Amino acid sequence: MTALAWIAIVVGSFVAVTFIPDWPWRHLGDPSHWGVIGYVAFLPLLVVSRNRTRREQSLLVSFLAAMPLIYIANALVFDASPTWLLIQGAGLLLFAAIALLGWRVAYGFIVVGLVGHGIWDLVHHGRTSFVPDWYTLACGAVDFGLAAFVALRLHTWKARAAARD
Repeated sequence: MTALAWIAIVVGSFVAVTFIPDWPWRHLGDPSHWGVIGYVAFLPLLVVSRNRTRREQSLLVSFLAAMPLIYIANALVFDASPTWLLIQGAGLLLFAAIALLGWRVAYGFIVVGLVGHGIWDLVHHGRTSFVPDWYTLACGAVDFGLAAFVALRLHTWKARAAARD
């Protein structure tokens, strides 16, 4: 199961890369590229924490809670309407709440949040002037890859938790 989980991340990452039009460091003023850089920084941390369940979970929960910040930053940088800014703020609260449930109640909420954010990305595709379509597709691929990763890691996390008790 662990190998399949990592394959899910590799596949999601590979699919995401196919949508990114240019190297992120050439576009440091564009929040969408901050998201790419953030994901690239996140991956090694996840790899290093793979045998430390709580650290792995905390990274994934933090990533889930922070993902909507890219949408808010895009809305601010590219002058989205107040309505869109409010929608993005609501998304931040929603995904932060789901992340908290994943941390405190049941790890399965992390999967729900990641799938939900992937759907959030796809709903934004072609509908906003402030989030580029390539980003919605790349972020969706990352979200679904991470959701599969977490779903495949749940058994390992539960077994380790049971061993601690």
